[in-house]
Amino acid sequence: MKINWNIFKLMLGITAISFSPLVVKQVSFGPTAGAFYRSLYAAAFLLAWSVIFFKREFGSGNYKWLPFAVIGGVSLGIDLIIWHRSILYLGAGPATFLGNSQIIFVVIFAALVFKEKITLSFGLYAGAIMLGLYLLIPDAVNTVTKPTGYIYGLIVGLTYAVMLISMRYAKSRSGKGYPEILSLCVIFAASAAAIAFHALFLERATLAVFDLKSHVLMALTALFAQAVGWYLIKTNITKIPAHEGSLLLILQPILATIWGIILFKEPMSAVQFFGVALASAGIALFVFKTNSGVLEE
Repeated sequence: MKINWNIFKLMLGITAISFSPLVVKQVSFGPTAGAFYRSLYAAAFLLAWSVIFFKREFGSGNYKWLPFAVIGGVSLGIDLIIWHRSILYLGAGPATFLGNSQIIFVVIFAALVFKEKITLSFGLYAGAIMLGLYLLIPDAVNTVTKPTGYIYGLIVGLTYAVMLISMRYAKSRSGKGYPEILSLCVIFAASAAAIAFHALFLERATLAVFDLKSHVLMALTALFAQAVGWYLIKTNITKIPAHEGSLLLILQPILATIWGIILFKEPMSAVQFFGVALASAGIALFVFKTNSGVLEE
């Protein structure tokens, strides 16, 4: 079987970002401050990375990618803000599940705008994986009477999809010499700016947190999960069809659940175990079929 290295590196990046929720639980930041510092530190690391190792990314004169990177970053900031609000209404599990409704929006956009062929087998894999993810929710039955939370969750999915599509447009509009690292820096900087605006002018909250341990943990998360992880995702997800990349991103909450069980002994019911197995099997089969070149209608 021939290995699709773009998918392999994409999955490495997804694995890296799957550790973020575990670190967030260990810091004293509130949700808004945590999202702000995670984006801010990631932007700082990426800027330093670009300045030190990729100076050619500056002064190229080609900035057609910039508006799309800013749109993607603002969408990411809105995504993080509303995701935390949806958690208050639904809980982390349902909020994460609805956040992955990004696949619906991306698939529709990919089919109508990018003219990608969505096969029946892809739909079956996506359905099995989403069902498995749904079964991971411990309190799904208790959330059916909370429509506001569902609306927030779907907005999270939409803004996540906008970010993914914006990244693809930024690269396609730029042509040769696209600054992968600098553009990712702009995305996280715009995300931090959007979150800061929300905190300071809408929430009327402070972002000042004086906790060295929390800042160190968040900086490490920003470096390895946000900067390195999203660099691997961003540089490879644009090399495969949009709907396929969207499907593989669902691996992130599945892995986060597995790490929680392994590292923090979080409890898991038989139904949740079946959900992990179903979703993992769906992704594994999808990757195998894709690498084998036999993903047919």
